[in-house]
Amino acid sequence: MALAAVHFMADFIPGSIHSVLPAIQTEFTLNIILGGIFLGAFNFASNWVQVFTGHLRAERTRPLYMYLGLMLGAAICLLAVLPRATSSFSLMVVLALIGGSGVAIIHPEALRAVHALDRISSSTSTAVFMIGGILGFALGGKYSTQLVTYFGGVRGLFPLAVLPIFCILSLMFLKVPLAVEPRRVRGQAVSVGAAQLPFWPIMAMAALAGISTSTVVWIVPLRLKELGFELTFGGYTVMMFSLGAGAGAFFWATLARHMQQIACAMTSLLLGIPLLIAYALTAAHRPAAWLLFGASFCAFGSFPLMVSIARGASGPRLGQRMGLMVGGTWGIASLFPMFLAPAADTFGKHAILLWSWIGYALAVAAGGYLLLSMRRPADVKELHALCQ
Repeated sequence: MALAAVHFMADFIPGSIHSVLPAIQTEFTLNIILGGIFLGAFNFASNWVQVFTGHLRAERTRPLYMYLGLMLGAAICLLAVLPRATSSFSLMVVLALIGGSGVAIIHPEALRAVHALDRISSSTSTAVFMIGGILGFALGGKYSTQLVTYFGGVRGLFPLAVLPIFCILSLMFLKVPLAVEPRRVRGQAVSVGAAQLPFWPIMAMAALAGISTSTVVWIVPLRLKELGFELTFGGYTVMMFSLGAGAGAFFWATLARHMQQIACAMTSLLLGIPLLIAYALTAAHRPAAWLLFGASFCAFGSFPLMVSIARGASGPRLGQRMGLMVGGTWGIASLFPMFLAPAADTFGKHAILLWSWIGYALAVAAGGYLLLSMRRPADVKELHALCQ
C-alpha cells in the first residue's frame, strides 16, 4: 500500500497540472501557445527523464530516487510564489522541468520495489500499484481544481507540497527495498520465444495512441473553459477520463486471455474512436463526460496490453524496452500539446478535440502491421530478418 501511495502521489501531480492549466494561463496571462509549452515541458521531463535514469542505481536496494523524486515533484507548487506576469514564464518552465523530473525518477524505482514483494503475487502487486497511479491522476485533476477555486488562484497548489512528506515517512518506516536485477554472464545464451514480434512497431502503436490520449487530457479542460464551464468541472471530466482507463485496463486484460493481445488492443482502440468523436460533438452538455469515460475505457484502457506485448518482443533489452514503452512513448506524446497549440490558436480548440482520434486510428494501422508479422510464413520471416 505504501508503494501504491507513492504512485498515487507521483501521478497526482501531473493530473493536477493538466486540470488547473486554464487557471495557470489566466493568472499568468499566458496564451494557449505558452500554456502548451509549459505543459509540454512538464510532460517531456516526467517521461523522458525516466528513460535515461531507469538503469541508474541498478545494484542499490535503498529507494533514494523515490525520496528525491517526491520532493522534486512538489517543486511545481512554487508556481504560487512567482510574479503574476508573462515575464515569469521562463521560471515556470524551469519549475515544470524540475517537477517533471521528480515525477520521472519515482517510477522506475517504484516498479523495482513492486518486484521485490515476494509475499504477494506479481499480478496482484502490479495491479494495486497501477490503481494507485490511475487514482492519483484522476483525483489530482478533481481536487486540485477545487483547491485552486477555494483559495482563489494557483496558491491553492501549496497544500499539495505536504503530501509527499507522508509518503517519504511511510517508505522509511516500512524500509521498502528495491529488487536487484541479476548480473548477466558474458556469453550467456538468452532464450527467446518462437513467435517474437518486432519491438519498434509495438512502440509506434503505443506512442500513436499516447498522442491522442495526451491531446485529449490537454485540450478538454481548455475547451470546457471556452464553453463557460467552471474550472472544477474540467477537473471532474479529466477524472472521468482517468477512471475510464483504469476500469478498461482490467476489462481488456481479462478479455485478452481469450483472444490475441494485438487484436484485443486494436478492437479497443476502434471502439474508442466513435465515442471520442461523440464527446467532441456534445461536450457542451455535462452528461457528455460519460462518453469520455467510455472513450478512455476503450482506447486508453488497452495501453497495458501494448506494454505486455512488448515484454516478449525482439529488439532492445528488456529493461530498455520497458523504459521506452513507459517513458519514451509518453515522452513523444508529451510534445504534441506544444505542436498543436498554434493549430488550436488558429483553428480553435473544438477542431483539435474533434480530430484528436487520429492517433488512435494510426495505432490501429500499426497493430495491423503486427498482425501481418505474426501471420507471415516462417521462411519469409527468416528472409526478412536476413535482409535487415
